[in-house]
Amino acid sequence: MRFIIIGGGGFGIELYTYISCDIQSGKLPNHCTIGVLDDSAGCELMTRFPKANYLGRVQEFVSAEGDQALIAIGSVAGRRKIFKVAQERKIPLGTYIHPSAWVAPNTTLGQGVIICPNCVVSACAEIADN
Repeated sequence: MRFIIIGGGGFGIELYTYISCDIQSGKLPNHCTIGVLDDSAGCELMTRFPKANYLGRVQEFVSAEGDQALIAIGSVAGRRKIFKVAQERKIPLGTYIHPSAWVAPNTTLGQGVIICPNCVVSACAEIADN
């Protein structure tokens, strides 16, 4: 599976770091981070991690088999807008759960959910898409 991070700002940097570390440590076997979608090739993530692969704008991206996008945008309105674009462009959204998080086995997670380090998702919780 190939992770694509949508959003090259602060949350994108955090998510890129989490996933890169998980891949390097073997916690995400058969996964790789293939790049970043952002309106600007000069986004903060690309500035801080020049080896990251800039893939262009989400509005122009064509996904391939095995791609799973993660929306790394902190603004609720911004996430909602990009979620809609991803659906229109048929970009599959993945789910990422950091290895240090605890998620109850009877939790329901929608598509595009990101659970960050040290989070606790309690019994019977329901987290909707995006």
